[in-house]
Amino acid sequence: MDVAGFLKSFGVNSTAHTAFISNILLWKQWYQGEVSNFHNYTIYNGVKDVKMHRYTLNIPKFLCEKMADLLFNEKVHIRLGNDKNTKILNDILDQNNFQLLMNRAIEKSFALGTGCILLDIDNILVNSNSYNYDNSKIKISFVEAENIYPLSWDNGEIKELAIIRYEKIKTGEYKCIITLHLLNELGNYVILNYQFVTDLNRNIKGEFDKDNYISEFDTKSNVKWFTIISPNIINNIDMYSPFGISIFANSIDVIKGIDIVYDSFVNEIKLGRKRLFTTKEVLRFNTVTGQNEFNFDPNDIVFHVLGDGFSDGDGAKNYIQEINGALRITDHINALDSDLRILGAKTGFGTDYFTFDKKTIAPKTATEVISENNELFRTIKKHELMLEKAIKDIIYAIKYIGSLTNKFSLNTNNITIDFDDSIIENKSEEREQDRKDLAQDTLSRKDYIIKWYGVDELVAEEKIREIDGEVPANEKINFVDGEIN
Repeated sequence: MDVAGFLKSFGVNSTAHTAFISNILLWKQWYQGEVSNFHNYTIYNGVKDVKMHRYTLNIPKFLCEKMADLLFNEKVHIRLGNDKNTKILNDILDQNNFQLLMNRAIEKSFALGTGCILLDIDNILVNSNSYNYDNSKIKISFVEAENIYPLSWDNGEIKELAIIRYEKIKTGEYKCIITLHLLNELGNYVILNYQFVTDLNRNIKGEFDKDNYISEFDTKSNVKWFTIISPNIINNIDMYSPFGISIFANSIDVIKGIDIVYDSFVNEIKLGRKRLFTTKEVLRFNTVTGQNEFNFDPNDIVFHVLGDGFSDGDGAKNYIQEINGALRITDHINALDSDLRILGAKTGFGTDYFTFDKKTIAPKTATEVISENNELFRTIKKHELMLEKAIKDIIYAIKYIGSLTNKFSLNTNNITIDFDDSIIENKSEEREQDRKDLAQDTLSRKDYIIKWYGVDELVAEEKIREIDGEVPANEKINFVDGEIN
């Protein structure tokens, strides 16, 4: 039995993955910077086909890096309304290196169209029919699109899924790890785990070390232990698929154009380099070796020896003739700049976000983006809607796991996710305006504290009482006969 047959034995239908995997693998090639049927090509030189490799700027990787940096970086703050709850959450996130994990997850998800953040409990001890969570800890990991098998979905949201991963054991054998997140008849999630040894063709050869994992775990809750990340754009390739599409899925022709121009640019430099064509008269005969040798450095590639001499038109012979190719640098730069502007418009960065100069491709400065690029502002805000939901799903799962293991409790009634919009918004100006409104009594102290300190209403009221109850530092100092008592 192969892996697909094993899934079918559970009544699991993996057709969504089968129907869409070719698109995911294509985007993966573009993200990695090597698409075999595009970057490898041939040119007929009149005699034979010459194999060529097209140079690339690997723009898809660059796009996804920039979008991930804009959406999730070190300036993003997650708060739960009070310091105690926020600290518990941030400690768990820090233990899982969540900032780095999330940034990379967004980059890969925007490249391949879909990604999955998965939560699990490590180090559970099984005692008879019960679980011991004393040494357990929450584990957060990321799963790439090609390993995600959606099983059921509603209104575009994946409700049940299978995750299938392969690890090479030895030549010809793989460890296949299958995790199923299924809803039971009560509407609660049950997590099924299987590990098999397979061959190269994914045929199951046997079970792998069953004692080292829990094969079935009833969460006894409808809280998902996974959340999906994808660009907040419609899948126009298959509008009925639960998979998202890559941020550059509809821009591949533009990316091809960029690589063609860049390849031409590099070849322009290579083919236009200075050459000195010489005749055989510049060679000297070595009586020791019996070979013709150069009268100049034989490793100097500027020289190319021809068999016959050059004619100057009068029959006289020239031993050396200089060739200098004219370089079309400006034309190539203008073509690249035009393509990059088109790409920026199609991927939501805006026509002015990327520029091309003689040194590098570089984004505009923050000030220029704030003043010029409203399109990027709308794009970032649109993707933040998706990201905010994903982060909240993670927090809800963490809260439930804390309650299940009886290790901590969280109040998630006031989740605040402060994204770093400094690249597209001037936060300092907004805060200064709020301070002016506060001074003019057009904004309450409570609303100001809730907005800028990310706390709930009760904590804000408590802070105001603390401020109002404070006594100035010198108010309690008593002076008697010049001495401080």
